Amino acid sequence: MNLKRALLSSCIPFAMVVSAVSATAAPVHQADSKAEANTILREIQSDAADAAGHAYNLQSFEGTLDLTWQSHAIQLEGVKDEINDMGVKLARLESIRNSVAPAQRDLIDRTAATLRLMADNTQDALVFGNANQKSLWLAKYQHYVNDLCNEANSLTHSVESAGFARAVEE
Repeated sequence: MNLKRALLSSCIPFAMVVSAVSATAAPVHQADSKAEANTILREIQSDAADAAGHAYNLQSFEGTLDLTWQSHAIQLEGVKDEINDMGVKLARLESIRNSVAPAQRDLIDRTAATLRLMADNTQDALVFGNANQKSLWLAKYQHYVNDLCNEANSLTHSVESAGFARAVEE
């Protein structure tokens, strides 16, 4: 019960993280904003790769009936922590959004959408796991895990394939 309470109480609602854009951010020059956005996007890519690692671990648990819910919860906590880190970085990106290149704005939008999906699936997996600790083999839970893997992988590769370095030149 303590693990359940700790997991649910430590979940930071993603909407709060994303909407926590600093209104007191100092004005930034456009070239500085583009470079900063690229740096942050690279950091998000790294965080997404870490989240994907946790999600792949969860996928590897499928069919392993001797693992406890705690094993799953540790990996889900890792995903949640990465999502929260990315949410903070995304808030900074949103605060400089008007000063970055159009390609970077598009990437910020795609990143935000994927991050919301990841947050929802992580929360759903945590709630399901807490309520069904002995039934983690069910298709519903595996669907959450598979979606997490796909979304984290997509986020990792979308930043990479968008060629965000080109956006600085626009």
